[in-house]
Amino acid sequence: MIVRAIPLDLSGAAREVAALDMRRTLDPTHDIVFKLLFAAPASRDILASLLTAVLQPSSPVLVVEVRNPEVLREQVTDKAIVLDLHVVLADGRFLDVEMQAQKRPAFRERAMLYWARLYASQLERGDEFTALRPVISILFLSYLEADTQMLHDAFGVTSLRTGHLYTDVLQLHVVSLPFSAHPDEATRQGEPKLLAWSRFLAAETDEELESARMTDPMIAKAQQRLEELSADPKVQELVRLRKLARAVERMEETARREEWEAEARARALEAEARGEARGEAKALRETILALATALGVEVDDARRGELEALTPSELTALRDQLITERRW
Repeated sequence: MIVRAIPLDLSGAAREVAALDMRRTLDPTHDIVFKLLFAAPASRDILASLLTAVLQPSSPVLVVEVRNPEVLREQVTDKAIVLDLHVVLADGRFLDVEMQAQKRPAFRERAMLYWARLYASQLERGDEFTALRPVISILFLSYLEADTQMLHDAFGVTSLRTGHLYTDVLQLHVVSLPFSAHPDEATRQGEPKLLAWSRFLAAETDEELESARMTDPMIAKAQQRLEELSADPKVQELVRLRKLARAVERMEETARREEWEAEARARALEAEARGEARGEAKALRETILALATALGVEVDDARRGELEALTPSELTALRDQLITERRW
């Protein structure tokens, strides 16, 4: 594989960072701000309030420890770093709490991997499996996924046939913050506390933050903490660096995708040219096979049989799908 440097116009990233800094207070859906807001020892009560609103236990959540409260400067520009919170509750359960501001590829798979790592990290060599405690992942999303229908959804391990709970060691809670703009739905779910917290987290203006803080003393305390963070030059610099790194990352991804698409089109045209004299359908089949090889898409006997049965128009549609969507 040949790796080439991709030229980037960093002025675009700088403009994006400047646009994101228009509000007086920092955005709590930014992963650094979210972590600094809730992970500090002085924030245990507001973190407990937020978690209680999500989990709705019979008694309020008691937070014993946040195992990874620090945000290191060298982490903020590392795109592989996830600034989630690893929380231990008084009843022994572990929580992985994450704020996700932008939709990213394979996010669900990544969330399950992080759950698995936290679950497995409990045991040392020789420990009994009975020592394992449940791990709960809580994902705050500031965007809507295609199949999301509510403010708060929860998932577990249940029978596909009867719905019977197989084990309680895995729980996954997804809070879709855009639904905070639809209070009727959240009210129907009977989660006014979570609705209030979601409005605070999703607020786009200082006026919306001020309105949210009036609904609950813990949210008012969170707002005060947010204002303190927003006034801290060190925090401002961390956020600026993180935003710039993310903006550059997105620009690199776009440049790589455009480069790949151009190469795929060129290969397709070459294959079509080679097969032109051998008939349209045969040329299209060769083009599709060349694209599949370039994409790493497996072509088994069933797919080869499918190719032989398709008409030229169907082959053209499949070729275009491979180019634009990179899937068969």
